[in-house]
Amino acid sequence: MKRKSFPSVTLALGLIAGTLFAAPTEEREWTSTAGTKIRAMANAVADGEVELKTADGRVLKVPLDKLVATDREMLESHFEMAVSDTVGEGAAMAGGSGGEAASGLAHPLGAISGPISTPGDKSQYLVYLPQTLVEGRKAPVILYTGPGGGGKAIVNDFVPGAELCGWIVACSMNSRNGQDFPENHEYCEDSLKHLFETLPIDEDRVYFSGSSGGGATCLYNAGRIKHAGAMPMAAYMPGSTSVSGGNYFFINGATDYNRYTSANAVKNFGDASIQRFHPGGHGGKKDPTLFTEGMVWLNGRYLADEKNGSDDERLDYEAAVIEWIEQLKGSEPWRAYALALFLKEEYGISSANTGAVEAVVSDLGGDVANVQYADGLKAIDDFARKEFGDMGTGSKSEHTTAGIQSAARKLASEYSQASKIVEIANALAEPTVPIGGKKK
Repeated sequence: MKRKSFPSVTLALGLIAGTLFAAPTEEREWTSTAGTKIRAMANAVADGEVELKTADGRVLKVPLDKLVATDREMLESHFEMAVSDTVGEGAAMAGGSGGEAASGLAHPLGAISGPISTPGDKSQYLVYLPQTLVEGRKAPVILYTGPGGGGKAIVNDFVPGAELCGWIVACSMNSRNGQDFPENHEYCEDSLKHLFETLPIDEDRVYFSGSSGGGATCLYNAGRIKHAGAMPMAAYMPGSTSVSGGNYFFINGATDYNRYTSANAVKNFGDASIQRFHPGGHGGKKDPTLFTEGMVWLNGRYLADEKNGSDDERLDYEAAVIEWIEQLKGSEPWRAYALALFLKEEYGISSANTGAVEAVVSDLGGDVANVQYADGLKAIDDFARKEFGDMGTGSKSEHTTAGIQSAARKLASEYSQASKIVEIANALAEPTVPIGGKKK
């Protein structure tokens, strides 16, 4: 499948073509637009790619337009090159359909806009339009509600997933922890109405997200607004709320006192839901890569139904995720393998891209650590449903049991070759952090 790109990074070399020669950079961390990271030195820049060499001798060639702006600026300075003004104005790939980038919209692509006020200044929100929006195609939207409003930092965590999936991201500035849910809900409903009126949004594909009390608000919204799913974080189901339809990707800290409330909701959602853990507690920054994986999972689950979306949209989604998998192969092969399995076995990759996905599965499946990581994710989901799911809808601070510890340590032993699984399983055995504080 030949992909057509939006305008990409161009090196202004005058009459000089080929490699830009200079001493390699020092070893440092490089970050892709999809959020993946790798430590390496940059040897050279040529033909729109940078050659990275890791400490163990691996050499990777990465397109410049797949690096974040700060990394490109560093290369520009080090190699004394000029990058054209097209950077940041559509550097991401359009995808397999060859669709053109959307234009003439109320806000610029590739930038966070706002705060935007709704009529009468009732509500305010931030919005991000991905560079992968396609002309003439309505886009899904995901609305985030935090426990203390929202800001650009949290929106930035959604950007890689937005670019991969072509989703619009919105963030309520009004949501608050401890407010009555109906009031938070009214702000969200008002913001969505304004978004529908001003942007090309598919109103059948509204998603909600939020953390802690904002995660509860996101589920409250899902119970009252037509939606396609949600991505709650450290959340709980508000009382008298019933949610059905759609798909649900739960993110939780392994020692979070809300791990029980989240697992209870996941168990009730059944096969329409999945939960992923990071080793932390309730507070602090969540793993932003899980945001990206969640959006990829939700989008794939929707498009897996042949009644949903279009063939062109599926091609764009597949091409973007496969490209991300290729980036991950060098830095996080276990994650690349798990994503390729998802495309092959759960999403149902199209015939045009079957070969590319099967090649990844075959190549990376020979490493037991990759296989154990993919299997371990499902085992942790099953563990949480069984050990946490029946413990009610209340938070449990500084809590564990002998049964939880035994089952979690068994997981760590069974998937001992997958270090990420071991780290999470060991954390699941620990008591939850105290409410309002850190683990003692």
